Amino acid sequence: MDNNRWVIDTSFKLSNGKQPIHDFFDTLTPNEFHYVENALDRLEKYGPDIGRPTVDYLEDHICELRVRVGRVNVRLLFFRYNRNLVFLVGLKKYGSIPKGQLMIAKERRIDYLANIKKGL
Repeated sequence: MDNNRWVIDTSFKLSNGKQPIHDFFDTLTPNEFHYVENALDRLEKYGPDIGRPTVDYLEDHICELRVRVGRVNVRLLFFRYNRNLVFLVGLKKYGSIPKGQLMIAKERRIDYLANIKKGL
């Protein structure tokens, strides 16, 4: 593996075993998913510091991967953990990021880090 690459981690699991990012991917059209895959490939290669319009910092360590597909704005909320980019929330956006979705991402980040500490 290229040590300069970032690791894209979409495997975050809820306590019920569901994987919210994978569930979100299932809601995308094939065309939307194609654009998301391309954006994830760029992110893996160049990292989260590539900036806008691809990546933007939101708050409290949460960033967004920004993917435009026609009139649809796909957003994937993530955070950095070492060289891993851990994806927590996926949504289609029609304005600003809903505060509720941002709060969910923050809570999931806390859960993820707590599980790392516990060795899970």
